[in-house]
Amino acid sequence: MEVQYIAQKLAGVEPWDTGQETGVGAATLLLNERVVQLAPMVVLEGGPGQGKSTLAQYICQVHRMKILSTSNFQELPDAHRSAAARFPIKVDLREYATWLAGKDPFSQEGNEPRPRHLSKSLESFISALISERSGGRTFTPDDLSAVARSSALLIVLDGLDEVAEVKLRNDVVREIAVCARRLRETAASLQILVTTRPSALAEVTEFPTRTFARWALTSLSRPLIDEYTERWAHSRRLPGKEVADLRRVLSDRLDQPHMRDLARNPMQLAILLSVIHTRGSSLPDKRTALYDIYVELFLAREAEKSEVVKKRQEILIDIHRYLAWVLHSEAETGRALGKIDANRLRELIGEYLLSEGRDPGLVDELFTGVAQRVVFLVGAVEGLFEFEVQPLREYFAGRFLYETAPYSPVGSPRAGTKDERFDAVARNTYWQNVARFYAGCFSKGELPSLVDRLEVLCTDVDLGLTSHPRALAATLVADWVFSQNARSLKKVIDLILDRDGYRSLLGGDRFGVAGGEPFTLPEGCGRVELLQRCFEVLNTAPPRDIQNSLTRLAQQNGSREELKGHWLAGFNTLTDETRKISWIWTGYYLGVLSSIPNHVIAELLTENSVPLNDELQKALMAASHADYFASSEGLQVEFAERILDGFVSGFRVPRTVTNRMDVFCAALNPSMTARVTYFDPRAPLLEGISRHLGVRWPERVPAPTGNPVIDTVTEAYFDLLGGTGKEASERGYERYIDSVVSSVGVRWAVWVMALGYASSAPRASRDSVGHPDLFDDSISIVKRLKYARLQAGAAAWWRRQLASSVGEISRQVWALTALLLCGPATVAKLCPEIEDVVENLEERQIKRLFDAVELVRSWSGSARTLRVDSLPESLSPRVAAVLANAAVRDDHIAIAGKYLTGYLGSDPIVHDVLLFVTNHQIHHVENMDWAGAVEVARRSYRVSGVTFVSNSRRARNGMPVDVARKVAANSSAYPQFIVRLAETSMKRAIAQKAVPLSQVAEEKGWFAED
Repeated sequence: MEVQYIAQKLAGVEPWDTGQETGVGAATLLLNERVVQLAPMVVLEGGPGQGKSTLAQYICQVHRMKILSTSNFQELPDAHRSAAARFPIKVDLREYATWLAGKDPFSQEGNEPRPRHLSKSLESFISALISERSGGRTFTPDDLSAVARSSALLIVLDGLDEVAEVKLRNDVVREIAVCARRLRETAASLQILVTTRPSALAEVTEFPTRTFARWALTSLSRPLIDEYTERWAHSRRLPGKEVADLRRVLSDRLDQPHMRDLARNPMQLAILLSVIHTRGSSLPDKRTALYDIYVELFLAREAEKSEVVKKRQEILIDIHRYLAWVLHSEAETGRALGKIDANRLRELIGEYLLSEGRDPGLVDELFTGVAQRVVFLVGAVEGLFEFEVQPLREYFAGRFLYETAPYSPVGSPRAGTKDERFDAVARNTYWQNVARFYAGCFSKGELPSLVDRLEVLCTDVDLGLTSHPRALAATLVADWVFSQNARSLKKVIDLILDRDGYRSLLGGDRFGVAGGEPFTLPEGCGRVELLQRCFEVLNTAPPRDIQNSLTRLAQQNGSREELKGHWLAGFNTLTDETRKISWIWTGYYLGVLSSIPNHVIAELLTENSVPLNDELQKALMAASHADYFASSEGLQVEFAERILDGFVSGFRVPRTVTNRMDVFCAALNPSMTARVTYFDPRAPLLEGISRHLGVRWPERVPAPTGNPVIDTVTEAYFDLLGGTGKEASERGYERYIDSVVSSVGVRWAVWVMALGYASSAPRASRDSVGHPDLFDDSISIVKRLKYARLQAGAAAWWRRQLASSVGEISRQVWALTALLLCGPATVAKLCPEIEDVVENLEERQIKRLFDAVELVRSWSGSARTLRVDSLPESLSPRVAAVLANAAVRDDHIAIAGKYLTGYLGSDPIVHDVLLFVTNHQIHHVENMDWAGAVEVARRSYRVSGVTFVSNSRRARNGMPVDVARKVAANSSAYPQFIVRLAETSMKRAIAQKAVPLSQVAEEKGWFAED
């Protein structure tokens, strides 16, 4: 399954069937636009004369396509254009890196300079590539531009991770971005796809995330595993009985977590299928052992066909190992791109024979075995050989390092022992997969020393501050490296989970540990211990970002029943209110709370004295347990009061609405109805909710609860849903709000709904709404708010409304309305009055005000523009935070900069604003104060414990290493997004200082003869 296969599968095209056992080396895709659905294989000619013909020949030659039409792409109808096949151009980024470094990768020697008349640009390289593959015809960058203008292009840039030198990799990325911008200006339809392993992106500083979407190739699902198996069996023309046996054994093996994990990787799935087909159910657990058997089986098959393989099998394996070491070492330094020409291949075989004291006359015979019979090395380009897939090269290199490591007796020490070599490969990220294969070679008696080396890595002054040592240890555990030695296994698991070690396995970010997914350990290799550690930490009520990541990690390592068992048992250890409420949220994030019956929930809450507060109600509603509150009259009243009073807001409606409690939640969720009016104003709202929001809605009003408030509100909501989106947006929503007011009065939640509607509705005239006062309950609440909107510039009118307010709730409603409807100058004038209201609010009330501002702002799709220079010279931090939350982003940042710099208080809403500002600075400010920013993040995280910022984007500039080291040394004190930035900076700095392994081997005399 090569990169062409990936591109075609993404595009919905059936790939050609080669019947080869290949795998995907890349785990990440970068696309600059959505993959379109392709028609059957069609190449549309439409370029400039010779260039057009050359490109068509190249495509047909490399991709086995048939030219079916010659129409110009620009003249195609839109429907046909979106279905047209693209010209696929595949680029090996190792070759382009050589080109970029000033050398010609197409020369036989590999070190000739790049042709003078061609620039370093990607377009020049592609034109040279096409010329090289087209039998000598000339194809220029101008030809490429002309083809792009008249045809759809798909440019596949393969193997960014195989550009080993970090600086050169960054140069490649920069040139890709420049090329994409240039071609996009003139191309009829351009699609660029870049493949890489995720680890390579961590060391890239300038990848254009605005131009390229970032896609992760996640693990194969069970249906895809089955599909792959069927295709694999079909390509080998297996008889029906053998196919049935293959399916049966694979199905049995996939019940084991570690084998299921192996099967999710296409390359290893192919190996697994080969081994199953040959050996039935007696499969090894170790990753390295699987490759051992694969190589053994492959050579055994070839030995039946070739006398040279039969006679020289052992030395052929040794030569492959030696070649893998040489090619992988040279690829790291950028010297040979992992490829070798025929002459040098002969030379290396001769050198190896001499070094081993063997007959050099065997060169020709062994060359035939290596290059023609044993196709671990393939000739992708005539005259050049490389390993068919990189994991095979890494496997053979790992085997070479292990098998050639000397014994170092007491009194006669030797260099390059197994321990020394592991230290070197484990520290170098380019050799990460080699390290995995290398460790898999260790025998039972050697495993304790491997644990010792991992412990040394964890205490390293720089590397020990990153997740790398423990993530590597966990990877080796998942590879069953320690399965032979129970004591060593326990020690390495303790090392992984010690104190905050579990954080190395959280993933969380899209491209964290294990390809961005939380880590999975096999049964018998730490899975139970890891699950136990997850629940131990969750029991301490960790910050919300850690809680989210830990529950995902637990889900990866436990069944639904196991998670439920751990969660139910955990109630016995809860000691205070904070932990109890956090534990309820843990049940929600684990996905087990929704499956527990209401009567069991009632028993748990009662037996464990869990307080029925705002957070508990939010958690139960999030887990689709709103109907829990229908069990008694008292619960119904509490449920309705919290929602009407606005202390529980922003709640999600379950996917399937089955009862009045769910309907009540939807009825007072302003975005539930407002969003669907934008899609199809002519369709009934009920239909829009089902179609666009994915909510299954009952055809009839559910049975009454007996609570007059809940029942009357739900009846009114169903009346609203009977109309169309247009009717709701014009008058229906206003009538609905009036109906709710007549049932429950002017409550906070109702006011928020009306405020959102009035602030987003078309501006009314004064005559149409009269001259109402804000608190005149004899007039429709919507009319009052529409009139207030017309008074955006009348500060005196707003002061009169505040004076006429009765009670504290009315004053809070006034402040909320003024914040969202007043103009910038009016807000500035009203700051003293707003401050007087806000400063007297309790914590629960200020949170309600803060959330209501954000809810209305997000619903109406607009934020306030506030002229910061017109605001008072001093404002309380709390008022400044509320104003910032109501303002557009630039004003938000400016307000925080003016009033909140150096804030040392403990108000959660202030720290929410500071976290937002810190996140903005990281992603947008060119020369920011990193030390100050991370200190603000630390203080805010300590107070709020919740981070709402996005982790998907990279920092504008990397975090300085000295700041990163400070963060990494105390990672539990910082939000995860800051810790990840620090980790990226540390890893990049370590990678840039890394010495190539071949140089380490030479300096330390690993292969010196006695």
